Amino acid sequence: MIRALRDSEAYVASFHTDCVLFGVAPVEPGIGTIWMVCTDGIKGHAISILREARHWIAYWKTQYSLLANYVEDRNLLHLEWLWLLGAKFDRSEYRNGILVNLFYL
Repeated sequence: MIRALRDSEAYVASFHTDCVLFGVAPVEPGIGTIWMVCTDGIKGHAISILREARHWIAYWKTQYSLLANYVEDRNLLHLEWLWLLGAKFDRSEYRNGILVNLFYL
C-alpha cells in the first residue's frame, strides 16, 4: 500500500469554476489503475479533456503495460469518453450494489 501511494500520480485541470482530477496508481508490476473524477460543468470542455487525456494515456503506457479500472454503467459520459480514447470493455459486475464495467487501455 505504501509503495502504491508513493508511486501514484495525480493531477488537476481547472476550467474556471470546474475541474478534473485524474491520475494513475500501480496495482501490480506493469498494471496501473487509471482514474478520473470531475465536476458536472466539465462536459462543456470535452474536446480539451479528451485531447489532453490522449497525451497522458500515451505517457502512462510507457510505464505500464496495462491501464485498467471500473466505470459505473450509468455514467454515460465517461463511458463515451473511454470509448473515444480506445478503451476495451471486458465485463460488467455489481460492486456494492452498483453495476460497473471493467475497462482497459
